[in-house]
Amino acid sequence: MWGARSLVAPFGAVLCALAPIGCKEVSYKAATVHDEVATIGTKYVPSGQEANVDVEGTRLRLHLLRLCNVVEDKEIARKHVQESDEDVTLEALLMGFSAVPLGGGIALLADAPHVYPRDANQRLYNETGKSSAIAFGALALTAGLGMLVPATVSLVRRKKPKVDEEKIHADGDTMEMGVACHDQATVAGVAVQGKLDDGRVIGLGTVGADGRLLVDLVGVLQPAELGGQDEPATLEVLVAGQSYALVDLEPALKVHAARRERHWAAANPQRCDLERSEAACGQVREFARVFPKSQHAREANALLQNIGKPRRIPQ
Repeated sequence: MWGARSLVAPFGAVLCALAPIGCKEVSYKAATVHDEVATIGTKYVPSGQEANVDVEGTRLRLHLLRLCNVVEDKEIARKHVQESDEDVTLEALLMGFSAVPLGGGIALLADAPHVYPRDANQRLYNETGKSSAIAFGALALTAGLGMLVPATVSLVRRKKPKVDEEKIHADGDTMEMGVACHDQATVAGVAVQGKLDDGRVIGLGTVGADGRLLVDLVGVLQPAELGGQDEPATLEVLVAGQSYALVDLEPALKVHAARRERHWAAANPQRCDLERSEAACGQVREFARVFPKSQHAREANALLQNIGKPRRIPQ
């Protein structure tokens, strides 16, 4: 029995030694990052917009497009690796010491079949006996394994690096620049302005759902601002403050000039000059109000000043 106790005692000592470190939280060094490209695709990245402007007579057509850059879309497998910061000297020593009971136990079990029986009546006998040799060998082997297995498990657990993995996306090289965006090529709801050559800025409208805007240049010009020497000649098309075209207003100005002449003729200035009454000069007054900068405005104002005054008859 002394031999059995002497073999069990080291096994208990091993368990007592490993118990404090077996459940201890493992400490790690600072993480290092390792990236590996898993897949490479493409994506469209908005880079701006472009307005195509076309003018036909007095009609301005604008088509606003969203521009994109075609960029490599890399899916990256990122690993955060933290190496153990633990001291495993104890485990290494126990693994080394376990070789003694392991070797002894294996030797005893291997030699047990050749041990003589414990029988005093026999000429050749062994004080230990075959069964005791097997028992001592098994205990020694168990003690050795009791030292080796917990030490090995603890060493692996405490030295194994901690690895966290994640999938991330990153932009790669730019393959194409300034192309129409694949899925959302049109731009809607954007206000378009026009800057006249006298510095005034007027609204031209808002881009529709199809990214297009049709502008009647005659309609956006105010009659009250036309007909004088400062009459605008060009219109700069602006989208989000950026200039896209310079439009000649001559066709639209000709339409306005023809309308003014028709209004002047319809105002019947001859009757106003002849009768010199509010009834006769009502349309002349309206003309002066609507077209204050026109060439006929000065003549209209002179006729209005003569209302109520007698007309001189040439002698």
